[in-house]
Amino acid sequence: PFIKNNYYNDVYIVVGKGHNADEMFAAYDVAYGLQGLRNQLPSIIVENQVPANAHNLILVGTPCTNTLVAEFLATNDCNSMINKGIVSLDYGERKTTMIVSGKTSDDVRKAALFLKNYPLYAPTGRVALIEGSVNNPNGFVVTYPN
Repeated sequence: PFIKNNYYNDVYIVVGKGHNADEMFAAYDVAYGLQGLRNQLPSIIVENQVPANAHNLILVGTPCTNTLVAEFLATNDCNSMINKGIVSLDYGERKTTMIVSGKTSDDVRKAALFLKNYPLYAPTGRVALIEGSVNNPNGFVVTYPN
């Protein structure tokens, strides 16, 4: 949904106003994963810069650092999150939203590295949970809950 006819399909990678360096690195990991052979990276913006109207969005951060992630996950309590990277895909009526999140910024980075190194979809579902070390993204353990 984020690439159409080999061009970016009205996509924005969105970090929260409260993002930290790890979350910005995560946004770039996602961007590099999307870039492929294209000459430029997709746009990375802060949540208050999202243009009006419907767009394909990739929301990066925890519910505590990105209010759009909090809205999508219906929580701003980071302590209630599981201690894993989370990639969640939601197909809307006109646009698609992907969440790249977790309990901590380290978990967010795991989710982003998963996307950078693997296809941009969960092959057996719309949610992927990622465990492992950011220092060894090839060693991630990925589960796809129903």
